[in-house]
Amino acid sequence: MLKTNEQSTNFVDLNKGLVALTVSPVTRLCARAIDMFIFSFFCAFITVIFFPSYINVVGSLDEESIIFYLSVMVIWIFVESLLISKLGTTLGKWLFGMRIKSVRGDQLKYMQALKRSVAVWFNGIGMGVFTLITMVVSFNYLVNEGATSWDKDGNLILVQDEIRLYRRVLQVIFCFFIIIAIAWNFRQVIIDKIKETPIMSHYLIK
Repeated sequence: MLKTNEQSTNFVDLNKGLVALTVSPVTRLCARAIDMFIFSFFCAFITVIFFPSYINVVGSLDEESIIFYLSVMVIWIFVESLLISKLGTTLGKWLFGMRIKSVRGDQLKYMQALKRSVAVWFNGIGMGVFTLITMVVSFNYLVNEGATSWDKDGNLILVQDEIRLYRRVLQVIFCFFIIIAIAWNFRQVIIDKIKETPIMSHYLIK
């Protein structure tokens, strides 16, 4: 018998062998960051292959680049939904041992997964525009309710398996590359700020 506490993710289903605990917001964020990093890199690679002139767009922070990455985030909604409906997880979630299930422990249908991904897009990511605000609201909701609003509304749970050592190694590797990628995208902004410092300005004038 499945035991729940009004949609709380803290339960044990002995019949199906599933164990789900409230997954920390940091773990969820890292999993999504890895997913978005991999998918963005894939889309950027494909774009540059077919449209070489766009190489400066995908590697910059101008208006065209922002539109490109917002488009990638929208496309990811449908890709994520497909992966969750077929595999129950994404690469980022898999690295952290996470799978999305119904409260009965069943695999999600595509429309269920799509509804969840759209809810995450609006309420979690804030459409890529109001991200900071929606993340703070979602964090407080998760801490107080023990589940995200999109999982609670959809009668869904986040199942977390035991994380083996090789997955933790992969987590570190992916997080390292994400930091490098972010630093690379902001490299010109960082360089310009350094040049604006009084000390650097003095040496540059000389």
